[in-house]
Parts: sequence; C-alpha cells; structure tokens
Amino acid sequence: MVEPDKHSRTNRRTYLKSSLSAVALASAAGCLGGSGGGGDTLKFGYTSSLSGPTAVLGKQYHTGFQIWRDHVNENGGILNKEVELVHYDDESNPERARELANRLASQDNVDFLFGPYGSPNNYSASLVSQQNQIPMVSGASSDPEIFSRGLEYYYSTLSKTTKYGKSFPEFLASLDWGSFDMDEPSTAATLRADAAYTSTLGKALTQNLEDQGFEVAYEQEYPTDQNDFSSILSELSNADPDVLCVCGFPADEARFAEQAQQAGLNVDIHYQNYSSQTVIVDTLGDQVNYMMNGAWWDRRYDYNRVDTYVEMWNQRKDSVAEMPLSYATAAGMVFEKAIEEASSTNADDVNQALKSLDIETPLGRTQFHETGWNRHQYKNEAVRQWQNQEMTLLYPEKFATGDVWLPTPNWGNRDSSPE
Repeated sequence: MVEPDKHSRTNRRTYLKSSLSAVALASAAGCLGGSGGGGDTLKFGYTSSLSGPTAVLGKQYHTGFQIWRDHVNENGGILNKEVELVHYDDESNPERARELANRLASQDNVDFLFGPYGSPNNYSASLVSQQNQIPMVSGASSDPEIFSRGLEYYYSTLSKTTKYGKSFPEFLASLDWGSFDMDEPSTAATLRADAAYTSTLGKALTQNLEDQGFEVAYEQEYPTDQNDFSSILSELSNADPDVLCVCGFPADEARFAEQAQQAGLNVDIHYQNYSSQTVIVDTLGDQVNYMMNGAWWDRRYDYNRVDTYVEMWNQRKDSVAEMPLSYATAAGMVFEKAIEEASSTNADDVNQALKSLDIETPLGRTQFHETGWNRHQYKNEAVRQWQNQEMTLLYPEKFATGDVWLPTPNWGNRDSSPE
C-alpha cells in the first residue's frame, strides 16, 4: 500500500516534461548505464522516504531492502557476486526522487534500480530507468497511470490500485448474518484521502461494494492533512450507513477514528485501510477491537521465504514484520531470480528475464503484465480484525486464524469479545 505525498496530486504532465528534460541533459553528459556487474559486487540503487510525510512506511521499506541484501549475501550472493545497496533519502518528494535516481544512474553507476516508496515518487523516478535502460523493480507503486506510459524497463510487485478493494465486499457477502443475531447490512459509506493511491482505491472499493449489492449512501474525499472531521462525521450520522470504509493513511485514519469515537458514530462494520498500523492502537487503546482493515501481505501467509524473512525482521531492533518490508524483499527476490534465470548481469538480459518471470515471493505469485504491474498480487488481499488488541486474519479463508467478532458494540464497550 502506498503512502501519500504532498505533491501526489500535481499535474502529471508537469512531472513527465520536467523529468524527461532532466534525464535528457544527464544523458547528453555521458553514458548512463550501470556497470553490468563487472566486478565482484552487484550494485542496486534506490531512494526511500526516510523523512517527510511518508517516512513511517518509507523507513520500513528501506529496512526491507537491507534484510534482503543480508539474506542474499549470507547465502553466497547472486551469481557469486555480493549485493551492495546504494540509497538516498528522497524526502517524500517526487522531484527529489527523480534527481536522486539520475544520480544513482549517472554518478553511482548502479547495475539495477529499485523503485522508491510511493506511487508519486515512482511516477517520476521510473522515467530515469526508461531513459537509461536500467531495469527498475518497485515494491511500492500501484497508481494505474504509472503503467500507462509504455515503460519497457519498469516493474512493480504490486498490482494496479484499480484491482484492489475486492476482498472486503466479497468477505461481507460470504457471512451468515443470522448467526450473529443481526440484520444483513445493506448500506455503506466510503471516505478516501485525496492522494493518487487512496483516491483510486476508494473509488474501486465503492464500485466493488455496489457490485456486491450495497447501496453507497455517502461518498467523500478529504485532504490527507485534514485535522477536523466534524462536518464529515455529521454528514455520516445523517446518512446512517451500516458499513463504513475509510481509505486513508495511518495518521489521518487515526485522527478520524478518534473523532468518530468522540462523536459517538457507531456502525455495524468499521473498516479502515491502514488501521493495521500501531498508531491506531496508540490512539484507541482497547476500543480498537472489532475494527477491520485490509492488507496486501500478512506474515501468516504461507508464501516463499515468509518464515525466513519474518524471523530476520523480528531479530532487528528497528523493524517489525509490516507490509512495506515484504514489498521491498519481494522486489529484491524478483531481481535475484531474474538475474539467476538470465545467467547474466547484463541489463537487457535481465530485463528480458523479468518480462517472462513467474515466481512466488512473500506477496504470493508474481508475474508481470506487459505494462509492468503484477497480475496476481491483488488476489491475495486480506481482511483482518482487531481482537484483544491483536489482529486476527479472517480472509482469505484458507489463511484464517480465527472467527469474526460481530455484532460490533457501541464505542466504549469494545474491550471484550462478543458474549
């Protein structure tokens, strides 16, 4: 899932024009390719949001690459070459991400590029990859517009955002509501933060709810830095939905949930996209129970190397097994496998291997559409619920670790399981 950026709604034509101009100038200055793994190391370059609005998840993403590097090097490297990481802080700024991608290609002479954290930063940095014909694999981009530009060297281990938002409505439709001694919910409300990722996700979720027979009684988009949700809460109270879905980011979702509790806004089902992050528990305490959330990775998924990576994550003092780490390690595994299948570190050979790759990563099956997005990752979308201040995995059913808690008590009475 991709974190917002204060520039995320800037006109993309501006990005395209400025990025191509800057890359052309760099190209004119000299040859911009990587070293082709000619020595004893393979250099992978990337930026991540270590400061700025996306730093919370950007730091996890950065740590995921380090864990992948350590795992690879401890097991003999790739084609007997040690992995070296060259990275910079892009400050959660797409223009900075593009500038630093140019630096990685033209000055640091990296062999391959990882995409930065977040769709806005990938939108700009991916043009550097294309111009220099250096493969770039991202673990954190899903904006459909990224994949509409004919990029031949760019890939994402995530699917397009328009593919997301299916599991939660499907999960609701699968439940036996009579067993919970409650009426089947029929109306829904959706909120979405005004950023490329969340706006697209919110619209997809709205459509998928309607496809499952829900009447969407209220729909609203809000700025990512909104502090006061009182007017939205008033409108939600008037709409009186059975199901409430919030597609935001950790900080704004926590603010909304806190204000919903203060306002006494009670719904049958409360779903928040990023309510898996610990900030929601810090904000709500034991009242976080019964809240549901979506996830595109869970440490309990039985996928390639999951146990290995979870163990490595949990050994580090600077990380826990959260989604952005899995995104990064999946991107690393994609490059690792492509290089091995190509039996070469030549950029074009590896790029051809990426186009035909079909492997299992911590995100599940990874196979790229001709435009660069993962054809399969969205199918693994999970539904989880806070129970006893821990997350229970409910869906997909084959990975479920417990039963759903329903009906949802009013705020103030959510500190225990259903009777």
